[in-house]
Amino acid sequence: MKDTAIATLVLGALLALPSVATATTEGSARSADGTPIHYLADGAGEPAIIFIHCWSCDATYWDNQVPVLAPRHRVVRVDLAGHGASGLQRTRYTLPAFGEDVKAVVEQERLGKVILVGHSMGGDVMLEAARLLPGRVLGLIAVDTLNDASEKIDPKLLAAWQAAMERDFPGFVKGFVRGMIPKDADPALVERIASDMASAPPAVARSAFAELFAYDEAAGFRAAGVPILAINGTHFPTNAAGNNRYAPFDVVYQAKVGHFGMLEAPAEFNRLLADAVARIQKGGTILRTLRKEVEVKASLQDVWWAWTTLDGVRTFFAPDARIELRPGGAYEMYFGPDAPAGQKGGEGCRVLSLLPMEMVSFEWSFPPSIPSLRTSGAKTWVVIQMTETAPGTVKVRLSQLGWQPGEDWEKGLAYFDRAWGVVLERLQRRFASGPLEWGKE
Repeated sequence: MKDTAIATLVLGALLALPSVATATTEGSARSADGTPIHYLADGAGEPAIIFIHCWSCDATYWDNQVPVLAPRHRVVRVDLAGHGASGLQRTRYTLPAFGEDVKAVVEQERLGKVILVGHSMGGDVMLEAARLLPGRVLGLIAVDTLNDASEKIDPKLLAAWQAAMERDFPGFVKGFVRGMIPKDADPALVERIASDMASAPPAVARSAFAELFAYDEAAGFRAAGVPILAINGTHFPTNAAGNNRYAPFDVVYQAKVGHFGMLEAPAEFNRLLADAVARIQKGGTILRTLRKEVEVKASLQDVWWAWTTLDGVRTFFAPDARIELRPGGAYEMYFGPDAPAGQKGGEGCRVLSLLPMEMVSFEWSFPPSIPSLRTSGAKTWVVIQMTETAPGTVKVRLSQLGWQPGEDWEKGLAYFDRAWGVVLERLQRRFASGPLEWGKE
């Protein structure tokens, strides 16, 4: 995602702070089941930043982030139960129990407002922690995790992984880790991570692994009740539009890294992290969603047809189009079908995700009247949700997300606020009095 003037100023201020030697303190809290939870704390200031590590890792994986944030924030790095210096007495290492670990530390530290940062499994843990800390969590920062809340892993693959862990836990973990880091990464770093994670207690790791892949992430999104900003690598796709069905979600990408961006390229990661913290503190762009809603007198099947077929969109949306109804397929509306290439309308926009008869999401470009965003290829994404509220009546909800700060983005928001009102009014009129006649519009 491109830098903006506001984000750059805030980030520059953070990174320009003098190097401060923070005095790390160690603490211990009692989780809900009595397990002692070890943590490290630095700095002072609200909101506090709570770091939650990955499966089979520990609090020290966040050491590189402390100098950037501790001058302005209380920075707390948690060892989840069974990890690092925390207790090992559980028989099951579940995501809700890990969430209780984080809650116990927040309460032990008597923290007010907090931002949670979770890597990999830690992303799901922070969903549970946010559920347990209503009103105290400003937002969540996911690190190479929460890519697709609706994704399910093949049970046969999970069974094969579990069997491999039973046979040779260290060998499985080392291979698993190496498969998530680029081949050109620092070999010493790769070996350090792989060996460290392979030394985790096997019983804890196997239990946490099984619980992680059994976790209902979509329910976790809903229950967290706060916005989520992901800093993800590009080795796995992130279904941002699909995730927005469950919670306000946005993503920025850290390129040329694998699963451990905060260790592989810490300077770049810290820039993205400081920006994410600043966005959440300011109510960030992930909180900004343009929403419209109308009721249409038609069947659910007919409304779905209107949004997802060439013949359908021609009746209310645009005089011509190109639609390939699959993730990654074209979703291009041609408002000027006879105009030169590049000036017809929504060229280059793609379908992001769909649930038949329920939801379709797609990219959306800016109009020529905002040339800086049009020519740069900037896009937002649009989520159309359809719900039959009564026989012959469908509620259509439109959400447009992905806004960035800046004067031209504000122009875009105002433009689409008007434009989507027109589109939805035409949708209603199409079913009330028939298809639009474009030459007369």
